Amino acid sequence: MIKAIIFDIGGVVLSKRIEEVYLKLINDLGIDCDSFEDFRKNYDFSGILKGEDSIEKFLKDIKKKFSLEVNIIERWKKVYVDSMLINNEVINIINRLKKNYIISSLSNTSKLHAEINRKRGVFSYFEPALNSCDLGLIKPEKEIYNLMLDRLNLKPEQCIFIDDREPHIDSAKKLGFKTILFKDSQQFLSDLNKNNIKLD
Repeated sequence: MIKAIIFDIGGVVLSKRIEEVYLKLINDLGIDCDSFEDFRKNYDFSGILKGEDSIEKFLKDIKKKFSLEVNIIERWKKVYVDSMLINNEVINIINRLKKNYIISSLSNTSKLHAEINRKRGVFSYFEPALNSCDLGLIKPEKEIYNLMLDRLNLKPEQCIFIDDREPHIDSAKKLGFKTILFKDSQQFLSDLNKNNIKLD
């Protein structure tokens, strides 16, 4: 019997993936896309997501690499908030699910993004709301899913995990979670119904 539904944040609760924010930033700053991708693909983001490094350092490295004369951290914050809009259709579904299930979140995120989303109330819908930067663990590492199970005091088969990235879904599935690969709100509703999840 399903007791908890666990949500990813970016690309599910928020309308975009982080890659789309990067694209908007470099377009705004006039940075060549291929040059930026060459720079980004050689950058280790696991330390940022685990809270060991900061997204601010990455942004300062962009500024230095491309000889920019802007306050890149403030520019990034604005682009992030303007791009990563809260998906109200998903929030409406969450509010319906709360009547019957524990609703929690498990997100790979930097400290800066976690703070932005905390201030604008994104995590207020979830208990617990676990972020990789606070845990020193990232999806798809199995340890982060097991930590969520410990916090919930549940078994994997009692949970449905929702994410928009297949490697994260695959890792959860191997541990015994029920899973839904999120594509859009209508598909999500359909998959909840297929799993016999009560919405009201």
